[in-house]
Amino acid sequence: MWLILLLFLISSFYYRCNGIFIQKRLGKNRREFNIYKIRSLPESFEREKNFYGKFIRKYKLDELPQLINVFIGDMSFVGPRPETVDYFSFHKEYPNKLFEIKPGMTGLASLYFYNEDILKEKNIKIDNVIFDQWLYLRKNKLNLIYYDNRNICYDLRIIFNTIIKVFF
Repeated sequence: MWLILLLFLISSFYYRCNGIFIQKRLGKNRREFNIYKIRSLPESFEREKNFYGKFIRKYKLDELPQLINVFIGDMSFVGPRPETVDYFSFHKEYPNKLFEIKPGMTGLASLYFYNEDILKEKNIKIDNVIFDQWLYLRKNKLNLIYYDNRNICYDLRIIFNTIIKVFF
């Protein structure tokens, strides 16, 4: 908690606003909840000029307040990443069975698309499919693989691989 508090204070001073970013997400049983993150972007979204934001995103420090979501029961450590409420207005075919489990701080798709921002910036077309559509379909496929194979050993393996990916 001390690290979350320290990052909150730094972000608050750095961006001159609330250091916690709060956003509506959909969780288990399609229940809306607020996800908490350390603010890593100014309101103007100047990513390339923002060393602090790049640093805390690189090491996933902006995700630490989601531990609060885990402790209050909105999320788990491992599972599909929770999507924004607005996301579903564009992607109606989201697999319903993914709403049977809690979303996670990390997961199979999170590991595979660890550098998703870099991929998006390239504006890639894959097999004549717009990149966002390809990314959406690929994430769902990975989330369904997790859904079908989830167990404590698989979760521990994903947590271990997340730690390796983030810090090494």
